[in-house]
Amino acid sequence: FLEQGLLDEAIEEFKLASKDKSRTVECYTVISNCYRQKKDSQEAAKWLEKALKITKEGSDWFYALKYELASIYEELKEIEKAFTLYTEIKKWNSEYKDVGRKVKIIEKKLQK
Repeated sequence: FLEQGLLDEAIEEFKLASKDKSRTVECYTVISNCYRQKKDSQEAAKWLEKALKITKEGSDWFYALKYELASIYEELKEIEKAFTLYTEIKKWNSEYKDVGRKVKIIEKKLQK
């Protein structure tokens, strides 16, 4: 479904697949990406927040989810939330993706 661009169908399939506890986080992440493709950032954030709650804190996956969630918060103009997450990621690993640049950009926005 996903390959065919059938996002609603893909979302439903991944919701069913998420019942398998070993795949829940992965499925929630894909569901979030589907909602982003549909331009529904609010719903995308909700699914990533759910994934984050059940991910081992401090793991690489935990911070990858935080990074994705922070970028969605930016889309939603929830700059303070994005800044908080980017700052947490930077404390964990200042070299992670472009997190240092993201923190600087948002700091400037928040100072205005």
